Amino acid sequence: MATATLPAGSSNSSDNVVVHPYLFPHAALKTAAFSNKNKVQKQLDAVVITGDKALSKEAASYIGELASARTVLNTALESASVSDTAVTDAAATYLSLLLGLVTANSSSNGAAAAAASPDEALSAAEQGSSSGLDLTAPPSKLRAAVRFEWNDVLVSPAAGATPRTSAAADSLFELASVLVATGVRLMHAAAAACADSATGVTTPASTRAYQLLRQASGMLDFASGQVMPWLPLDTPSRDLDPHLVRGLSRLALADAQQLTVLRAVAKGNQPALIASLATDTASQYRQACSQLSSSPLAEVHSCKLWQYGQYKQAYCTAYAHCFNGVALHGKDSCGAALKSLEAAAAALSAAKQASSGYDAAPPASLNLHHRRTDEDLEHLIYRNQQRLKRDNDTVFLQPIPSEVPPLPEGTCLVSALPYSLPQLAAAVKEGVVERCFVAGPPPPAAPTQAAVAAGVDGAALAAGAGAGADAAGKGSAPVGASAPGVAAQPGGKGEEAEQQGCSCCRVVVVAICSPILAVLWLLGALIWILLLPLKCCFPCCGFPLQWGADAVLWLMRAPARGLMYATGKKEKREGGPEVKK
Repeated sequence: MATATLPAGSSNSSDNVVVHPYLFPHAALKTAAFSNKNKVQKQLDAVVITGDKALSKEAASYIGELASARTVLNTALESASVSDTAVTDAAATYLSLLLGLVTANSSSNGAAAAAASPDEALSAAEQGSSSGLDLTAPPSKLRAAVRFEWNDVLVSPAAGATPRTSAAADSLFELASVLVATGVRLMHAAAAACADSATGVTTPASTRAYQLLRQASGMLDFASGQVMPWLPLDTPSRDLDPHLVRGLSRLALADAQQLTVLRAVAKGNQPALIASLATDTASQYRQACSQLSSSPLAEVHSCKLWQYGQYKQAYCTAYAHCFNGVALHGKDSCGAALKSLEAAAAALSAAKQASSGYDAAPPASLNLHHRRTDEDLEHLIYRNQQRLKRDNDTVFLQPIPSEVPPLPEGTCLVSALPYSLPQLAAAVKEGVVERCFVAGPPPPAAPTQAAVAAGVDGAALAAGAGAGADAAGKGSAPVGASAPGVAAQPGGKGEEAEQQGCSCCRVVVVAICSPILAVLWLLGALIWILLLPLKCCFPCCGFPLQWGADAVLWLMRAPARGLMYATGKKEKREGGPEVKK
């Protein structure tokens, strides 16, 4: 797969390109289950060193700043009217204060980072550790001093069920929750920027959504790769399942590249390039579904996120086949182009079926939100099918092959924006936690170094070997398939033997019938040329003769075509859509 990265702001915001995208809306935003800062203050006040007014005053100032920053962040997360910059700034301010509750050596590492050479600082930034946070260090003595509570929103409960919340007395749990909540908020802002209207989405809005999705993906990748492996094995939050967060990050990147595909279509770029971009976008949606399917949480396997990935995988596959057909038509391969358009229509049918499952998954949504997006693709496929069929019937006269032409190699033009934690707040750098507080409750047990080095997450370890084996056996589900674990897939040695026998029959039939069909095709072409002067001068005589000859040739070709159809693939005989994986 070819990979390239678009620099920020590379698109020309002055162009007049209008698109009609549909992005995952994130109807429920992830917020803290309570926003009363006094609850945080009360828990931290219990561990302040007493007897020294100066230390007590310094501790009170730090506690007030921390509680106030958390309240500001929660307000920004739950309000769609707050700007994206305000959300990220609020998250950075709160995290710079929260890091003092995570590890014991935050202040010393922060001072060392400030005194490091430029080369050392650059190396630290590349490793995502610009804040000096070292999760291998002993935990802060206040890591378990505050009990944090968050709403779980990534996997919605059934209609009428009580919304889920998760709570833990762990500052690392709070850090991961803030990163996931901010990433979800940025994805929601991107979807709101691309909310379709009668006039469509202009370039400034689509460019803003593109950057927000890349930013969200980088934040989610940091949470799943750098923070979650260090969470305790019994972390209660469903939203902190690393498989779920990695799948969400992949969906954000796929949505960003989908915007690139739609803009390329609207600008009239080369069909081969559009087909390559759409192929890679479908692959990214497939990888996102595979990540979600590998989660040990059963409800993730059919959640709305998974259904959305299935729908968009088929949608982008249809785009890839459509423009692959247009590219083949430009190379005078009209028969193969028509076969690609047939595959595009089949993928579109699968996308419509998958969108029904997506709309029905809780929280239920209306197809009105993505109808314009689907109709644009449907009209595009229909227009190209009609044009190519007309050209093939009048100019190329090429047979339509039985196999779908392969899609081009995917081209990736999107990548996550790297994320690093903010610099420590001044009070944390000065060691306010070490000087002004007594030790709180003991922190929760963390995963072993070997488990973290191997990339094993806490949720998978807690699920046990059986759940891990089930997750390992699950791959990305095919487009339009039911959720993993719902129904067994057909297969077995008997079917393999039958398929091998059918393959031998197909080879024999094709070897016999193909020359016959080729000769009849040449005969038809010769008759057409011989009758051309008669059709031009005496059409009343020439065209009936041509029609009669066509009818006779069709009857002569019918037995050979019938044999080839009878020995064709089972999916084709039963009329089912054949979707490339």
